[in-house]
Amino acid sequence: MSKTVKNGMPAILIMIFLFSSITVLQQGVLGLQPNQTSSKNITSQATPQGTSLGSNKTSTVPSTTPATPAQTQTAPSPMSSGSPNMTGFTNAANLTLKDKIFPIKYNITGGKLVGLLPDKDKTTVVAVLSPGGSGEKNMIFTIELPRNVIDSKGQGNTDTKFVVKIDNKGVEYKDLANNLNARILGIDFSKGDRVVEITGTQMTP
Repeated sequence: MSKTVKNGMPAILIMIFLFSSITVLQQGVLGLQPNQTSSKNITSQATPQGTSLGSNKTSTVPSTTPATPAQTQTAPSPMSSGSPNMTGFTNAANLTLKDKIFPIKYNITGGKLVGLLPDKDKTTVVAVLSPGGSGEKNMIFTIELPRNVIDSKGQGNTDTKFVVKIDNKGVEYKDLANNLNARILGIDFSKGDRVVEITGTQMTP
Protein backbone atom coordinates (compact mmCIF):
# COMPACT_ATOMS: atom_id res chain seq x y z
CA MET A 1 0.00 0.00 0.00
CA SER A 2 2.86 2.26 0.75
CA LYS A 3 4.05 1.79 -2.83
CA THR A 4 0.62 2.74 -4.18
CA VAL A 5 0.59 5.88 -2.14
CA LYS A 6 4.08 6.75 -3.10
CA ASN A 7 3.52 5.95 -6.77
CA GLY A 8 0.03 7.59 -6.83
CA MET A 9 0.97 10.90 -5.26
CA PRO A 10 2.85 12.31 -8.23
CA ALA A 11 -0.05 11.50 -10.55
CA ILE A 12 -2.55 13.22 -8.28
CA LEU A 13 -0.31 16.29 -7.92
CA ILE A 14 0.11 16.48 -11.69
CA MET A 15 -3.69 16.33 -12.18
CA ILE A 16 -4.28 19.03 -9.55
CA PHE A 17 -1.63 21.26 -11.14
CA LEU A 18 -3.12 20.86 -14.64
CA PHE A 19 -6.66 21.52 -13.37
CA SER A 20 -5.48 24.63 -11.54
CA SER A 21 -3.66 25.88 -14.64
CA ILE A 22 -6.72 25.35 -16.86
CA THR A 23 -8.91 27.20 -14.33
CA VAL A 24 -6.51 30.12 -14.15
CA LEU A 25 -6.38 30.36 -17.95
CA GLN A 26 -10.18 30.29 -18.24
CA GLN A 27 -10.55 33.00 -15.62
CA GLY A 28 -7.97 35.08 -17.42
CA VAL A 29 -9.79 34.75 -20.75
CA LEU A 30 -13.20 35.39 -19.23
CA GLY A 31 -11.86 38.30 -17.21
CA LEU A 32 -10.32 39.94 -20.28
CA GLN A 33 -13.59 40.18 -22.26
CA PRO A 34 -15.53 42.32 -19.74
CA ASN A 35 -12.54 44.63 -19.39
CA GLN A 36 -12.41 45.19 -23.15
CA THR A 37 -16.15 45.84 -23.33
CA SER A 38 -15.94 48.22 -20.39
CA SER A 39 -13.01 50.02 -22.00
CA LYS A 40 -14.99 50.56 -25.21
CA ASN A 41 -17.99 51.86 -23.30
CA ILE A 42 -15.85 54.26 -21.30
CA THR A 43 -14.18 55.53 -24.48
CA SER A 44 -17.55 55.97 -26.15
CA GLN A 45 -18.99 57.86 -23.19
CA ALA A 46 -15.92 60.00 -22.58
CA THR A 47 -15.55 61.09 -26.20
CA PRO A 48 -17.82 64.12 -26.87
CA GLN A 49 -19.78 64.27 -30.08
CA GLY A 50 -17.87 66.02 -32.82
CA THR A 51 -14.36 65.11 -31.55
CA SER A 52 -11.93 62.34 -32.38
CA LEU A 53 -9.26 60.84 -30.15
CA GLY A 54 -5.81 59.93 -31.39
CA SER A 55 -2.22 60.20 -30.15
CA ASN A 56 -3.44 61.68 -26.83
CA LYS A 57 -4.77 64.73 -28.76
CA THR A 58 -8.33 65.91 -29.22
CA SER A 59 -9.17 67.46 -32.58
CA THR A 60 -12.46 69.25 -33.05
CA VAL A 61 -14.48 68.22 -36.07
CA PRO A 62 -16.22 71.20 -37.73
CA SER A 63 -19.99 71.13 -37.47
CA THR A 64 -21.75 70.16 -40.66
CA THR A 65 -24.90 72.08 -39.74
CA PRO A 66 -25.32 74.94 -42.25
CA ALA A 67 -25.23 78.44 -40.79
CA THR A 68 -28.58 80.15 -40.48
CA PRO A 69 -28.66 83.09 -42.91
CA ALA A 70 -29.06 86.49 -41.37
CA GLN A 71 -32.60 87.76 -41.41
CA THR A 72 -33.13 90.51 -43.92
CA GLN A 73 -35.02 93.48 -42.59
CA THR A 74 -37.32 95.20 -45.00
CA ALA A 75 -37.07 98.97 -44.97
CA PRO A 76 -40.25 100.50 -43.52
CA SER A 77 -42.59 102.22 -45.91
CA PRO A 78 -42.58 106.01 -45.88
CA MET A 79 -44.11 107.45 -42.74
CA SER A 80 -45.19 104.09 -41.35
CA SER A 81 -45.72 103.86 -37.59
CA GLY A 82 -42.16 102.55 -37.11
CA SER A 83 -40.39 104.96 -39.45
CA PRO A 84 -38.95 108.19 -37.96
CA ASN A 85 -38.52 109.83 -41.36
CA MET A 86 -40.13 109.81 -44.76
CA THR A 87 -37.91 108.78 -47.64
CA GLY A 88 -37.43 110.95 -50.70
CA PHE A 89 -35.81 113.97 -49.06
CA THR A 90 -32.61 115.12 -50.70
CA ASN A 91 -31.65 118.00 -48.37
CA ALA A 92 -31.18 118.66 -44.68
CA ALA A 93 -30.59 121.84 -42.70
CA ASN A 94 -29.43 122.10 -39.10
CA LEU A 95 -31.69 123.67 -36.49
CA THR A 96 -29.88 124.59 -33.25
CA LEU A 97 -31.81 124.57 -29.98
CA LYS A 98 -29.93 125.14 -26.72
CA ASP A 99 -26.63 123.88 -28.11
CA LYS A 100 -28.36 120.84 -29.60
CA ILE A 101 -28.33 120.39 -33.37
CA PHE A 102 -31.33 118.80 -35.07
CA PRO A 103 -31.05 117.93 -38.79
CA ILE A 104 -34.31 118.91 -40.49
CA LYS A 105 -35.05 117.26 -43.83
CA TYR A 106 -36.59 119.27 -46.64
CA ASN A 107 -37.08 119.63 -50.37
CA ILE A 108 -37.57 122.88 -52.25
CA THR A 109 -38.60 123.61 -55.82
CA GLY A 110 -38.17 127.09 -57.32
CA GLY A 111 -35.68 128.47 -54.83
CA LYS A 112 -33.20 127.78 -52.06
CA LEU A 113 -33.37 127.44 -48.30
CA VAL A 114 -30.93 129.90 -46.73
CA GLY A 115 -31.35 128.57 -43.18
CA LEU A 116 -33.59 127.57 -40.28
CA LEU A 117 -33.94 129.51 -37.05
CA PRO A 118 -35.90 128.76 -33.85
CA ASP A 119 -38.16 131.21 -32.04
CA LYS A 120 -38.85 129.40 -28.82
CA ASP A 121 -40.94 132.21 -27.34
CA LYS A 122 -43.44 131.62 -30.13
CA THR A 123 -42.81 127.85 -30.46
CA THR A 124 -41.92 128.65 -34.07
CA VAL A 125 -39.47 127.42 -36.67
CA VAL A 126 -38.45 130.14 -39.13
CA ALA A 127 -37.28 129.20 -42.64
CA VAL A 128 -35.46 131.86 -44.67
CA LEU A 129 -35.90 131.35 -48.43
CA SER A 130 -34.23 132.66 -51.55
CA PRO A 131 -36.79 132.27 -54.37
CA GLY A 132 -35.79 131.52 -57.94
CA GLY A 133 -36.42 133.66 -61.07
CA SER A 134 -39.79 134.95 -62.22
CA GLY A 135 -40.19 132.06 -64.65
CA GLU A 136 -40.30 129.39 -61.94
CA LYS A 137 -43.56 127.48 -61.55
CA ASN A 138 -44.86 125.13 -58.85
CA MET A 139 -42.66 126.65 -56.17
CA ILE A 140 -43.08 124.52 -53.07
CA PHE A 141 -41.23 124.08 -49.80
CA THR A 142 -41.63 120.63 -48.21
CA ILE A 143 -40.36 120.17 -44.66
CA GLU A 144 -40.31 117.32 -42.17
CA LEU A 145 -40.91 118.47 -38.60
CA PRO A 146 -39.75 115.99 -35.94
CA ARG A 147 -42.23 115.86 -33.08
CA ASN A 148 -39.39 116.03 -30.56
CA VAL A 149 -38.49 119.44 -32.03
CA ILE A 150 -41.88 121.05 -32.70
CA ASP A 151 -45.46 119.82 -32.69
CA SER A 152 -49.00 121.10 -32.57
CA LYS A 153 -51.40 119.38 -30.16
CA GLY A 154 -54.94 119.93 -28.94
CA GLN A 155 -57.12 118.34 -26.27
CA GLY A 156 -56.53 114.65 -25.74
CA ASN A 157 -53.07 114.98 -27.29
CA THR A 158 -54.60 114.97 -30.77
CA ASP A 159 -52.86 116.63 -33.73
CA THR A 160 -53.96 120.15 -34.58
CA LYS A 161 -53.05 122.43 -37.47
CA PHE A 162 -49.83 124.42 -37.43
CA VAL A 163 -50.07 128.14 -38.03
CA VAL A 164 -48.03 128.97 -41.14
CA LYS A 165 -47.18 132.51 -42.21
CA ILE A 166 -45.18 133.79 -45.18
CA ASP A 167 -43.76 137.28 -44.72
CA ASN A 168 -46.13 137.69 -41.76
CA LYS A 169 -49.25 136.68 -43.72
CA GLY A 170 -51.21 133.54 -42.86
CA VAL A 171 -51.24 130.89 -45.61
CA GLU A 172 -52.67 127.44 -46.12
CA TYR A 173 -50.43 124.40 -46.36
CA LYS A 174 -50.79 120.70 -47.13
CA ASP A 175 -50.49 117.96 -44.50
CA LEU A 176 -48.59 115.48 -46.64
CA ALA A 177 -47.90 112.76 -44.07
CA ASN A 178 -47.40 112.08 -40.38
CA ASN A 179 -46.53 109.34 -37.94
CA LEU A 180 -45.54 109.00 -34.29
CA ASN A 181 -42.20 110.71 -34.92
CA ALA A 182 -42.72 113.46 -37.47
CA ARG A 183 -45.13 115.52 -39.54
CA ILE A 184 -44.56 116.68 -43.12
CA LEU A 185 -45.87 119.95 -44.49
CA GLY A 186 -46.02 121.18 -48.08
CA ILE A 187 -46.00 125.00 -48.38
CA ASP A 188 -46.47 126.86 -51.67
CA PHE A 189 -44.60 130.14 -52.10
CA SER A 190 -43.97 132.72 -54.80
CA LYS A 191 -41.00 134.64 -56.18
CA GLY A 192 -41.26 137.50 -53.67
CA ASP A 193 -41.54 135.37 -50.53
CA ARG A 194 -38.64 135.33 -48.10
CA VAL A 195 -39.62 134.20 -44.57
CA VAL A 196 -41.77 131.20 -43.68
CA GLU A 197 -42.89 130.85 -40.05
CA ILE A 198 -44.26 127.53 -38.77
CA THR A 199 -45.85 127.81 -35.31
CA GLY A 200 -46.97 124.92 -33.14
CA THR A 201 -48.12 124.50 -29.56
CA GLN A 202 -44.96 122.91 -28.13
CA MET A 203 -41.25 122.96 -28.78
CA THR A 204 -38.34 121.00 -27.38
CA PRO A 205 -37.10 122.58 -24.11
